[in-house]
Amino acid sequence: MSDRPCLVTNFAYGTGPYLRITELALSVNDHLERLGHPRHRIVLPLVYGSKQRRIMREEFGEEMDARPEEFVLDETLGDLFRETFYGDESYGSYLRRWVGSFEEWSDRISGYLREEYGDSIGFELARAPRVSLDVSPSYYTSFGYLSEIFEEERGEANPRLPDDLLAAAADLAVETEREHDRQFISVPGTFTHRPDRTPGYDTEQLVPPLMEPPEPPEAEPDRGIYVTVSGIPGLEALYREARSLGYRVYTNDPDALGGGVKALPSVVTSDAIEFHVARAGWGSVWLSLFAETPLLMPTWRPSDDPEIRHNVRAIEALGIGNTFNEDRAKIPSDRGKRIRSNMRDFKDQLRTDYGTLSGIGVAGERIATDVGDREGAKR
Repeated sequence: MSDRPCLVTNFAYGTGPYLRITELALSVNDHLERLGHPRHRIVLPLVYGSKQRRIMREEFGEEMDARPEEFVLDETLGDLFRETFYGDESYGSYLRRWVGSFEEWSDRISGYLREEYGDSIGFELARAPRVSLDVSPSYYTSFGYLSEIFEEERGEANPRLPDDLLAAAADLAVETEREHDRQFISVPGTFTHRPDRTPGYDTEQLVPPLMEPPEPPEAEPDRGIYVTVSGIPGLEALYREARSLGYRVYTNDPDALGGGVKALPSVVTSDAIEFHVARAGWGSVWLSLFAETPLLMPTWRPSDDPEIRHNVRAIEALGIGNTFNEDRAKIPSDRGKRIRSNMRDFKDQLRTDYGTLSGIGVAGERIATDVGDREGAKR
């Protein structure tokens, strides 16, 4: 095993989290190198097998070819993480499993990391993590805190998520969130739009979206919409409506959609794409925001992650997206002009507040500086 230092990543379920944490890891390494410190191997749990490998190649092929030794896609670690993820079950069932198994899962994963990587572990990068890795220093990045979401959900009287379960989950989340040395929370995020919101922890820092602004597509698409398929109900009706209006439908998964042209998400940045249809996860929201392509979201379902309920509310409050359902037209009557205007205004405010749209760059530089300072203090 290489004696080169490594950073370990800790992320939640889905495609976006491992892509965003890889972007951050590369940014941290770039800044470490500029500061005269060694680049670290990036240890990524390989949770989704060949699909994850393919998507990683699509997104980071150039970097992986230039520095193949920097990317460690760990299958054993992926198996351990997979058990901790929300999947084909109700969220209530998952949350009970998470509360009951958190300590066991965390101990098992931490033990594997110590055995496999030992003293070469330099630090942890976390993205909305679901386990504790017992690594220091550790840097938390997210759209918000699980503890905030669970506390908010207690006021919703959701029969699928009883109050005692949410209270236990919130307490557990607080224990894990405070373990991190820094917390970087994105703007926009689940609750950052609220004027009365206070920082969750003294070490919290607000940053722009924790995602790199996408590059434009290599070839211009025809006039159309882009659908990010991720378990969204009602897509068949939306697909039919889009076709009837003369749109070509692009998607990351034509088989699941029942048609459409396969394309990478970067196609959303084209002016020819008039709408982006996606679940209200922040990766999709930020992509739409960067591209100024209006976002259409399904309404939240009681069986789904409560985060999505609060994300939908935040997005609609900011005016950067619309919901759709079976009872009303899917395509906004103004073809998204109001949403595009709101997106432009929001981006202008981000540039005023932070000087950039890239929270990845901001957080990456701050983390690298902190890591470097800690290394210097040891000498």
